[in-house]
Amino acid sequence: MIKNGDYWMRAVRFLDAARSWSVHDIRFSEEVIVLDENMTTPNRTFRELSDVSRAVASNHLLIDWSENSEQWSFHQYSIYVSNMAFRLGPTVARLRLGLELLKNNFESDFQELIDAFEHNISDEAGNGDAKKSHAHLFLKSSRTYSVGVYGFEFQRTSPLDTTATLHAESMKIFSSNPYVMLGATVAQETHALPQLEHMFKGASRKRDIFSDEQWHDVSHFYDVHLDGTELRHAEDLNDIVWSLLNTREKENKFNDGFDSFIELQSGYWAGLASAVLDRKP
Repeated sequence: MIKNGDYWMRAVRFLDAARSWSVHDIRFSEEVIVLDENMTTPNRTFRELSDVSRAVASNHLLIDWSENSEQWSFHQYSIYVSNMAFRLGPTVARLRLGLELLKNNFESDFQELIDAFEHNISDEAGNGDAKKSHAHLFLKSSRTYSVGVYGFEFQRTSPLDTTATLHAESMKIFSSNPYVMLGATVAQETHALPQLEHMFKGASRKRDIFSDEQWHDVSHFYDVHLDGTELRHAEDLNDIVWSLLNTREKENKFNDGFDSFIELQSGYWAGLASAVLDRKP
């Protein structure tokens, strides 16, 4: 089982190693990206950034949920779901801040990125149908699971300090600088898929107690993400990002945004693990 410090140290070791490279071009997919002559360090590849995000998503809390969810108490589940709702709910708000930032600091190369943000926001918001928004689907899934497993809806709890910090600081990041925000967006999107995989695995351990209709309500939130939606969001960014990071200053800002959001997510998961798993029988 991965302990709290282990997955973060894994990510830190990777980030330190990435900064030590000293070649002038990198290869990802079919393209070679040639960097500005003033730069001495290449962009980290999308695949490598994804590995960092996956390490953070494979944290103590989510691994325990995915392997032992049937042992969690109602109170543990309530803390988990309440904090996840507080974390996932503002996703659209963060993306809208990022979109506004891009438009207010418009560069000709931003148009494709703006299109990708608008597409992502539309997906998250349910394409105009509030009952299909991802935030609504998560709450519906969680309520159905809670009633099926515990006999009543989960109890809403106040967000933990680390959850509130993630929310407040991420909103600042998404309204700061276009390239800092872009790094944070990549961290957010590459973290989403492995996070959801662990969450769904844990919920699926109780599949047999639900009728098909009930299970649809539990699983639909995950289905709309794991059907390729989250992967597409990440790949849309991968198709666009690298050509934008063509100076040392832009690359450094991007790295600052990515690393800052990774650190916030790591703190969030450590805080949630402490609150939930310390209560385990």
